[in-house]
Amino acid sequence: MANIDFLLDKIVTKPFVLSIMLSTAIVSIFTLVGLNITGIKINLKIQVLSIKEIFMHNMLIMVILMISILTIGVVSNILLAYNFLIFGIKIRALLEQYGFGMLIHKVLLHGVFEIPEILLASAFGSYLLIQKITNKKIIFDNELLKLAIKTFFVCLMLSIVSAYIESNLSIK
Repeated sequence: MANIDFLLDKIVTKPFVLSIMLSTAIVSIFTLVGLNITGIKINLKIQVLSIKEIFMHNMLIMVILMISILTIGVVSNILLAYNFLIFGIKIRALLEQYGFGMLIHKVLLHGVFEIPEILLASAFGSYLLIQKITNKKIIFDNELLKLAIKTFFVCLMLSIVSAYIESNLSIK
């Protein structure tokens, strides 16, 4: 048991893991708040977008979230909170108006890939904030560059899969 505690202590003190935990907490809290807002009707217009249009939109969001590292995570956390509050409101309205089947069809199929992409990009955006809190200093080094490149490519792959599913399965 001591080995597991040591391992958990080592993992949880890593700034990027803590950044992911922060992003996940923001997403969870604001989605739940949005889910509790009632009485909003949505118009389920089917907007047909190409894979390229969806992919470019997702990439723009990902780049904005990642670049917000320059604001020490302020921008990424505000965007995350706002967008997942709206997400929660839309999920509630979608469930009330159209049911669970439509939720799965319109959101969950591609959301399985898009939400982790958003979480990772936002976590990178908050990385320096967590680094400052845990290490008491902000460090720009090769490790940060490597993390940026890895995060970008993982998000890129998730975005490709998400855009494909959204344009071919979720919209139809």
